[in-house]
Amino acid sequence: MKRELGIAGCYECEPESCRKGLYKDKVKAELTALAEELGCETYNDQRVFGAFLERLGFGLISVRERITLGELELDRGRYCVLCSDRKEFCHLLPVVDGVIYDRRDDCRSLFVEAVYKETTK
Repeated sequence: MKRELGIAGCYECEPESCRKGLYKDKVKAELTALAEELGCETYNDQRVFGAFLERLGFGLISVRERITLGELELDRGRYCVLCSDRKEFCHLLPVVDGVIYDRRDDCRSLFVEAVYKETTK
């Protein structure tokens, strides 16, 4: 069963990219606990990801409209980019020094929903 994310039309975004890109153990458990703390039905909510990334030293720098990941220009640094197909699929991607870390070849066609940048080391 698909679970709705806090973005209209976006569903079931596993924290796989976050887990690999940020090298954190037990990410799913942390997200689940944070969802409960924030009163969210599931950890697949944009508010949960935002709060989680904030705790890791990432801050929201922009919310984009009508731009794809392939069009996004990021300077040097570490980013997490929340993307979607604006239908059912969403994906959280790590981008380090302009390199997108993802096993999917079609991620560049996804729409950017939010960009988080590492603010601390």
